[in-house]
Amino acid sequence: MGLLRSTLRCGECGQAVDVLTKAHVRLRHGMTKREYLRLHPEHADPTYWGTVPSVAQRMKQRGEDGTDAA
Repeated sequence: MGLLRSTLRCGECGQAVDVLTKAHVRLRHGMTKREYLRLHPEHADPTYWGTVPSVAQRMKQRGEDGTDAA
């Protein structure tokens, strides 16, 4: 069996991510988190942004930007 992949996709580019980060939103799309959430309010859950402790730990294990490296 392969590794489980994230089902969360960036609302702007469609990239599969474990968590969204301010860096991804700023560097890839040139907008702030607030601007992104205005366009994609369904992504306002703190779990998406790695602010929940278990998600933050998983993000650290995967890499800084939270994208799936595989």
